[in-house]
Amino acid sequence: MTETKLEYEGSRNEPGVCGTDIASRISKPFLKILRQRKSTTRLFFELINKLDKFFCISRAVLIVINLNGNVLRVVAAWDNNSYPREGVILTLPQKDSLFHRALDHGAMINEPIFSRFPGNYVERKLLASKSTCSLLVCPLCSNDLIFGLVGLTSLVPYAFELIAEGCYEQVFQRLGKLLCQDGMIL
Repeated sequence: MTETKLEYEGSRNEPGVCGTDIASRISKPFLKILRQRKSTTRLFFELINKLDKFFCISRAVLIVINLNGNVLRVVAAWDNNSYPREGVILTLPQKDSLFHRALDHGAMINEPIFSRFPGNYVERKLLASKSTCSLLVCPLCSNDLIFGLVGLTSLVPYAFELIAEGCYEQVFQRLGKLLCQDGMIL
């Protein structure tokens, strides 16, 4: 596991778009989804379906980290135009990897995409389309350890700014705790 403290662009101690009270109110319906007694991948799909209403998500992936912390495996993939897929879909290569960069730095990556999609070929195939305009990679932590990553893309430029500001921090922390509790570490 990689030990880290997840850093968001907006801090709870700084005034900004998302203070603690606002973030709690925004997160409430999403946390309700994550409290259900279902598999983590099923909860992930329900969470993405709800987030899609706000962020126009085109594709999403749930990635888990193996115990020695250097192998990333996609365990769930969601595409707005097809059925969700779950199970170990594939192992991500390290070379030029956007997900490995997020893991190594222990930080969220939020980038607009106007020309070339960052990352390697496999990551582009998983997340990118010709209309992709926004990308988010968010580490999923529990007790300052990263247990997984979520990758999201959207057709809307700058779609994930509220997530980067920390408004959904509680939601992604809860998803990280679910990964930890379920023992989805491979």
